Amino acid sequence: MKNFKNIGLLLIFTTLAVFYNNAKASIVKKLTQEMKDKSSFEFIEDSVKAIAKKWKISDFEAPQLKEKMEKASAEEKKRMEERLQEMKDKSSLEFTEDGKFTFIMSAAGVEDKATGIWELKDKKLVTKDDKGKESEIEVVEVSKSKLVLKDKEGIKMTLVPIENEK
Repeated sequence: MKNFKNIGLLLIFTTLAVFYNNAKASIVKKLTQEMKDKSSFEFIEDSVKAIAKKWKISDFEAPQLKEKMEKASAEEKKRMEERLQEMKDKSSLEFTEDGKFTFIMSAAGVEDKATGIWELKDKKLVTKDDKGKESEIEVVEVSKSKLVLKDKEGIKMTLVPIENEK
């Protein structure tokens, strides 16, 4: 009889331990999700303020361009580097706090301008231009002095604020 009593107590304690661990895991999971949600909210709130200004390109990395430059002759490589520098010097991207953007891209003597609306969703910069084209770009890093964006094709742009601009 004593062995059955011990086995019964052991089963009760085991069951309680399982329930406790499941409850503990559930609580930890819920708290973790709440922290992620809060963190995402804070990221978005603070990031909108940091992003809302006029930016210029300080660095541009594109796997396709890198591959093309590696295969290019010295003359072609020099021309590509000059066009890339022109793009950095003459292009700008401006975001306003009311959710509008203006993107001016200039390369090889040709200027292209896009305007539209923007918002942050889950650490993604979502834009819709005036022609209805939507884009989603990962926000890799954001601060008052630097914005790093990466698209689905692996193109990574590092932007810095234009001096004397908002």
